[in-house]
Amino acid sequence: MSLKAQCIRGKQPAGLPEGTLARRPDKGGTVGRQVSLTTNHFGVRLSKTNVFHYDVEVKPAGEDRYGADDDPTSGSQSLPRKLCQAIIDKCSKENNWPVKGWSFDGKKNIYSPEEIFPRTRHVFAVSMTGPRGDRAFEVITQHANTVNLQDLLAYIERADVPLPQECQQCLEVSLKYSAAIRPNCQIYGRSIFFSDPRGNQRLPGGSELWLGYHQSIRPCQLGLTLNIDTTAGAFLEERSLVEVMKEAAGVRSIDDLKRMTDQQWKRMRKAVSGLLVQTTHRPQGKNQKRKSTGLTKKAATGATFGDREGNQQTVAEYWKKAYGPLKYPFLPCLDVSKGKRVNYLPPEACTVAPGQRQLKLTDGQTREMVTRLAKPPADRKADIMQALNSSKLAEDPMLKHFGMTVDKKMTSVTSRLLPQPHLEYKTPGSLDTGTRGAWNLENIKLFKGGEITGWAIVNFANQNQVMVDGEQGLLSFIQGLISMLKELGIKLPEGMPPLCHGDPRRNPMGPMSEAKDKAIAQFKKVNLMMVLLPTKDSALYNSVKACGNVQLGVTTQCFVTRSAGIGSPPRGRLQYLANIGIKINHKVGGVNTKVAGPVADAFPVVGKKPFIVFGADVTHPGGFDESEPSVAAVVASMDPYLGQYQARIITQPHRQELIDLRVPAKDLLKAFFMKTRQKPQAILFYRDGVSEGELQKVLEHEYQELRAACESLEAGYTPPITFVVVQKRHHTRLFPTTERDGDRNGNVLPGTVVDQGIVGPRDFEFFLNSHAGIKGTNKSGHYRVLVDENGFGSDGLQLMTYWTSFLYCRCTRSVSYAPPAYYAHLAALQGKILVHESTSDVDQAEAAERASIKPAVQDTMFFI
Repeated sequence: MSLKAQCIRGKQPAGLPEGTLARRPDKGGTVGRQVSLTTNHFGVRLSKTNVFHYDVEVKPAGEDRYGADDDPTSGSQSLPRKLCQAIIDKCSKENNWPVKGWSFDGKKNIYSPEEIFPRTRHVFAVSMTGPRGDRAFEVITQHANTVNLQDLLAYIERADVPLPQECQQCLEVSLKYSAAIRPNCQIYGRSIFFSDPRGNQRLPGGSELWLGYHQSIRPCQLGLTLNIDTTAGAFLEERSLVEVMKEAAGVRSIDDLKRMTDQQWKRMRKAVSGLLVQTTHRPQGKNQKRKSTGLTKKAATGATFGDREGNQQTVAEYWKKAYGPLKYPFLPCLDVSKGKRVNYLPPEACTVAPGQRQLKLTDGQTREMVTRLAKPPADRKADIMQALNSSKLAEDPMLKHFGMTVDKKMTSVTSRLLPQPHLEYKTPGSLDTGTRGAWNLENIKLFKGGEITGWAIVNFANQNQVMVDGEQGLLSFIQGLISMLKELGIKLPEGMPPLCHGDPRRNPMGPMSEAKDKAIAQFKKVNLMMVLLPTKDSALYNSVKACGNVQLGVTTQCFVTRSAGIGSPPRGRLQYLANIGIKINHKVGGVNTKVAGPVADAFPVVGKKPFIVFGADVTHPGGFDESEPSVAAVVASMDPYLGQYQARIITQPHRQELIDLRVPAKDLLKAFFMKTRQKPQAILFYRDGVSEGELQKVLEHEYQELRAACESLEAGYTPPITFVVVQKRHHTRLFPTTERDGDRNGNVLPGTVVDQGIVGPRDFEFFLNSHAGIKGTNKSGHYRVLVDENGFGSDGLQLMTYWTSFLYCRCTRSVSYAPPAYYAHLAALQGKILVHESTSDVDQAEAAERASIKPAVQDTMFFI
């Protein structure tokens, strides 16, 4: 049977309610060789039936409120998890609750296999000692529900039973409760991190690495399993706020901030906004925690506030009277005001409160974490088993009370190894990429060469180092690049492009504008600017991208002196030139490669008619500033080969995950029509970055927005949509059981797909390892189908997803997840750069306007 014949259409079960996530259309895929694997899922058995669920409210008694500074009078009604736990612990001892018969989630839920509280509302009084003496609290319990744990098993076995999420939550809370009550433990979602002064590793930028493990209950085809994985997180160290501000401003000495620029103030404000700080100016035991909302515009010598008598005075004046003169009176103050009460603190009187999770890392921190944590599969597997053993689940009395038993061996699953595609270049017409997920460009001409209509070079490196004779010189590099571009089949005008020089410490707009003008004078047009950077400095790179994309309307391609072998001995230059060449080709309208053969054979479910593939992702702000917008990006294919894409960038409220798709999707559908003169008759949509808890919301909002975008173009225009969520932040790991079924590093081979055993009982989902690991243990992509109106069978969608991973244009490797989602991620990062470069104290509408990309750039693959 041919591969095309096996990609038969799938069919959704009849009678599903509207708004239901897509069900598996078949018994799973059949294409490929079967391979036995092990995975970090451990079987779970339940012996108890009923668990009592109580709603719990922990709050200050009377009118007092508890806030981030551990002070009941600070104004917030939300109590920190650690304080809640301490209050509950004391309450349980004073009121003789069962010692080990209940678990608390740290917020508002208690679970117990026994009925330990009255079913009606009951109030317990608790007194706690804090920085300002004793304070009274109340613990209020109310019976919420009686949870039947057997409902989880019924969900696995019967199609008419909905997922009992309360059962799942009850078991997960109970599993981690013994660890959660440890003083050195921090809980974030389903992950548990431990602070160990001997084991914590320092990271650049005032953070430290905490190790831990993830655990979650998974109802699967094989039954109930516990997914355990090792994990790590970056947490802020305790250090002076003066040091934080100095680092953010980019100065060597704090005295340099006596002449502070507006840009430096903005960077410092971003660094401290939302940060929890600890005061240091009071006697031992009297210092408090405060949440910073930003910085004063003026220094401590100019920032004023009213005292209790209503008299205005500066922070520096007040501090001199109360605590002595400030050491750095020229620095702005932290704004820790709440409500109408103005409260400013000099940074020298504050330290960063330790133990705050850093959700977004800098490039340097990410590189450091990858280097330290990357372990080969055999070591990762051993660490997971060590995490299971160190958690002592077999001896945990809490699990015994809840009737849970966890297997000590990893689960075995059957996977399949999908066939790799042949790729078509202009030369050769068919290339067998082999089974290792990588190939090279030797003797290859790209499938469709793009055209550089005019270009220029801008150098921000030291001229004395790069404007030299010989192979280390910039001009030698450009001559080599011209030769490589011609070899690859990219069209470019005759003659060397104009060269301009700039100072990396200054705004790059001047030399880039000059380079554009010279290119237009020489070539009449310009659609590419090559920019040489002295280092991988994100600040200069971000400014260059903002100038090119937003102000000048010219696509840029950056390259770095050391990597390019400019000003230093070149190593692997031909490979470097080829890698830049394939990126340039797509930026100027080319297509590197396609799946060999007719499109209808490569993608048989949708390839017989015009189809479009979308990708979407959202990137969120990295700091604690709640005023900074999130940035979403939507990309869409513009040709039948899935080579050229366009992107639309949207700003949206802080940490909003759902995307308003209607406008960008409509715009991209119109762009597709302008490019092809055809309307898409099928849509495949890959959505990146959605958690399990958001799947239903995405279905109800984003799918409907996409449908509305189609109907807004033309009445009755309703092409079938297949909407797939790509999840990378899962914790399932796959391990080969034999050397034959793994690569040289011990990872599973590219093309390994699992759609049996550890997937949901009825969900249309699969794990696909589409890439060859370079370092560490591979993480497969997890695909969840929300809607499937095109009728993909398991084989059809798995093969299309795998084969498109070979079409990613930035390298000659298959990549770890679907390129449309990958491109959306890159476009969102570019959007974040533009928002960061162009905004500070502006609203979302102004941020969107300032970060809008010029049409000449927007229609290109500027984001790669």
